[in-house]
Amino acid sequence: MKTFLILLLMNLPLMAQSTAFDKLYKLYSEKKYFKFISQFKENENILSENEKNICNVFYFGLLNNRTESEKYFKLELISDSSIPDSAKKDLYSTSILNNVWLGNYKKAGEETEIVLKNYSALIKSKDKEDYENSLIIWKSLAGLGRQEVVKKSDVKIKMKKDIAGLYNIPVVCNNNTLDFVFDSGANFSTITETQAKNFNITLTSGRIKVGTITEKKVDAVIGYSNSFFMGDMEIKNTVFLVMPDEVLSFAGGMYKINGIIGFPIMEAMGEVSFSKDGEFIVPLNISESNLKNLVVDGFNPVIEVDYKNNPLAFTFDTGAKTTLLYAPFLEEYKNEVTAQYKLEEVKFEGAGGETTVPGYRLKQVEFSVANDKTILPKVSLLSESIKNNGELFYGNLGQDFISKFDYMVLNFKNMFVDFK
Repeated sequence: MKTFLILLLMNLPLMAQSTAFDKLYKLYSEKKYFKFISQFKENENILSENEKNICNVFYFGLLNNRTESEKYFKLELISDSSIPDSAKKDLYSTSILNNVWLGNYKKAGEETEIVLKNYSALIKSKDKEDYENSLIIWKSLAGLGRQEVVKKSDVKIKMKKDIAGLYNIPVVCNNNTLDFVFDSGANFSTITETQAKNFNITLTSGRIKVGTITEKKVDAVIGYSNSFFMGDMEIKNTVFLVMPDEVLSFAGGMYKINGIIGFPIMEAMGEVSFSKDGEFIVPLNISESNLKNLVVDGFNPVIEVDYKNNPLAFTFDTGAKTTLLYAPFLEEYKNEVTAQYKLEEVKFEGAGGETTVPGYRLKQVEFSVANDKTILPKVSLLSESIKNNGELFYGNLGQDFISKFDYMVLNFKNMFVDFK
């Protein structure tokens, strides 16, 4: 018995390390990112060197510091037998994204091949096509440089709302001016086949199937623009998905979208601001803040939203007219929801049309971001997961929340969102 106690005491530090890392990795894999960030910093000193390196890869990736994240990605982490294969897959997945954001598409393609070859058993069947599509994209862009935004001064552009209530911004290429929807929820910028010809888009050999909100797959060609302008600001090396015109046409052709300026362009600007009256501002000098309520998940901005003193991770979509709650929100607040509301059919729209799923229509829901509170009179809650975001995130914050404030700042260097 005495020997057992001695051995137990000797192994306590190791057990604490393992337990701390397991908890952190669980938070990360479940996309509870803000809890992962805070708890990693609290437990960093009791982690082993490899466990700390793994968490730093994830930590700096979430905070959009790609160079720093990549610095901690070491091959000895992959050869460490004590590290689960699921974590190794996530390490490669983070490194792939790091290299994409840094413009190293060739390396991103090579690492995607490694994941598909060595970790295919850990890839969900519905996600495998995403990896295969990504491989096509990265290979087709192997010769393209890093996307960048060139600013000489503060940029101010007046946006306008289209008939669908979405903000459009003028973009210029070869003396052609087109209005594009500005959508932080778009993983890639998108353009119709017709407008791609007017916009001088270079088409690659890459062809992929793109999922829509109705789960219908549509064909898209991978293209890129060497240069175009938004005001006096030049955007270089932008990747575009070139889509059939009908995919971005709605209501029998009454409403058509020329193209979409997606999240990667917004991120490259460093900081963007939106005013309630439709003014779009990109400052030359990036601002500072004590707020740390924004992370990047793949190609999605994720914001910390507080509901009843519980910080929840929401995707953030400036192109969505209304806020939408997902199945994890229902799982956490099921008793509260089912006691007040009845299950019904909920309809919502997106690229490719509209779809209907069972859900609830909540009333007078109070959310806060950066201590700025507002009440949304009605919010739809889906009872079933949709696509990837609806599986682990609690919801998607839309324009109904944004419009409650006069001013919004999105900062992708110091990673914060603020409303005024």
